[in-house]
Amino acid sequence: MFGPNLALIASTHEKDGPVAKHLETLGLEIRYANLKMGDFLISSTTAVERKDSKAFIESIEDKSIFRQLIDFKREFSNPLYIIEGCDLYKNRIVNATKIRSAISYVTILNHVPVIFSQDPKDSAEYIYMISRQAQHGLTFNPVEDKKKGKFSEDKEALLSVVESLPDVGTAIAMAMLKQFRTLKGVVNASKKDLVSVDGIGVKRAEKILKFLDKVYS
Repeated sequence: MFGPNLALIASTHEKDGPVAKHLETLGLEIRYANLKMGDFLISSTTAVERKDSKAFIESIEDKSIFRQLIDFKREFSNPLYIIEGCDLYKNRIVNATKIRSAISYVTILNHVPVIFSQDPKDSAEYIYMISRQAQHGLTFNPVEDKKKGKFSEDKEALLSVVESLPDVGTAIAMAMLKQFRTLKGVVNASKKDLVSVDGIGVKRAEKILKFLDKVYS
């Protein structure tokens, strides 16, 4: 889905918004689309739904957060929410107990992370960091990385290709490349070879092999 450069797909309603503008100043490539779920699609498995505090409170009141959560988890294996603004308890619509209950329901019972950001710029910084880690598995300082050239474009390109395989995230992609060394080694791996990689079970191995055997038409 994504090439070696850091990129994401954003919902069209985020176009020209403060978060998208700040992401662009950070050098992130953005494509816009009418997304079925989420506001920022970071990888094939990871998506971010951004809500300001008012929208989050309203979603609790009309219960849409709970309906959305089901579809969000069904669509992505790594969904997460960013709630923007630090004034959740200043509203008069929903009391603090309901707010805490909703957050606990999302995070504890459904295992979906919630990040609280201060403002659109802070949200963008989080999304940029998450994009970098999800797509390339890196914890980074943009200035230091550019100066040191620590991670080559070739390495990022290899990761990107392997991550495009079904149910393969950054961690598994890195494990596959570490074990098989090259893309040719990944493609030629047998079912037994794939299962020997940490994080790849029989079903995931079969899914990968089935994908590699697909005929282009």
